[in-house]
Order: sequence, then structure tokens, then C-alpha cells
Amino acid sequence: MIGEKLRYHGVALARLIAEAGEEVTIEPLKDTSRCAYTVNNVVIFVKYSTSRLSPWKFGFSDDQRTELEELATGFTAIWIVLVCGNEGVLAVPWVDVLADLLKDKDGGAFSLQASRRKHEKFRLSGARGTPLRIAETDFPARLFV
Repeated sequence: MIGEKLRYHGVALARLIAEAGEEVTIEPLKDTSRCAYTVNNVVIFVKYSTSRLSPWKFGFSDDQRTELEELATGFTAIWIVLVCGNEGVLAVPWVDVLADLLKDKDGGAFSLQASRRKHEKFRLSGARGTPLRIAETDFPARLFV
């Protein structure tokens, strides 16, 4: 039986390979994280929601927050990749999540919520004010800029 994690991570990775437009090297960061991969020296941290309908909620544990912060010290680019059920995949830089979606003194566990109306961009929100608007076509194109 194919597990959920493998299925949803596979969706993100397969789409990345199919739409990259260049050679792609992917390596799991097994020693650091169960959710992270390097893709041509860029880190992607994949989370998924099995919900069929908007909104999609993504919880990040204290340990995952620590993993992201540690990865940020060793890599120049870290992207949070969110698989929203069967609706699509979106990506946002970790620095944007920190700056725009989390409270200044926020530490430890956090959550993000993605939503989308038909024919519109995704809206990604966190504990802080204005949601980010993200086009599904940003993934994987923005990873390789």
C-alpha cells in the first residue's frame, strides 16, 4: 500500500521534475528532516493536507520549526511546498513565511492555512495580518530563478 506521505510528496516532486525546464537533482535530507529535500542546492520542505476542499491547514511542530531554522543556517534558499489535497501545489520562501505570516516573537510550533476560490490565486495566511497571494504556477518556476 502506498502511504499518504509518499503519495503527496511524490506529487510535489513529480511536478517539480516535469516542469523544471532543466536537469534536476533531488536528494532527501534524511538525517535532518523527514519532510525536506535538496533540489539543485535549494531546500524544499514539503507538507500536505488531505482535505479535498479549501481551506487547507498545515501544522508545523516545534521540531519542524527547529529543522527549518537549522536548514536556514546551512542553505541560502528554503521553500515551503504545500500540497493542497487534489487542488494544487504552492510554494513560498521560508523567509517570506517568517517575515509576512508569523508574529515577530513567534517561536516553536505554528500553522499556515491555504485557501483558494475558483480561478483565483491561493491565499496563504498565518498568525499575522495580510495573507500572501500565490499563483499555483509559481511552483516550481520560482525555485529556479
